[in-house]
Amino acid sequence: MKQDVRVEGMTCGGCERSVKEALMELEGVLSAEASFLENVVRVDYDPDMISIRAIMSVIVELGFRVVP
Repeated sequence: MKQDVRVEGMTCGGCERSVKEALMELEGVLSAEASFLENVVRVDYDPDMISIRAIMSVIVELGFRVVP
């Protein structure tokens, strides 16, 4: 399942890399791309293995804000 998550607080390519690397370590995440210019994280995941809530939780743990 593909989903865009609005994220505030990413300010550079390093932020993008941090988010992408953290999400790609999660079982069930098939791909992840982050854009600080668009304030979005695009994630493709298997909902039978991981929830979008768990994915958002990791983003928040990294210090960014998920926007509903």
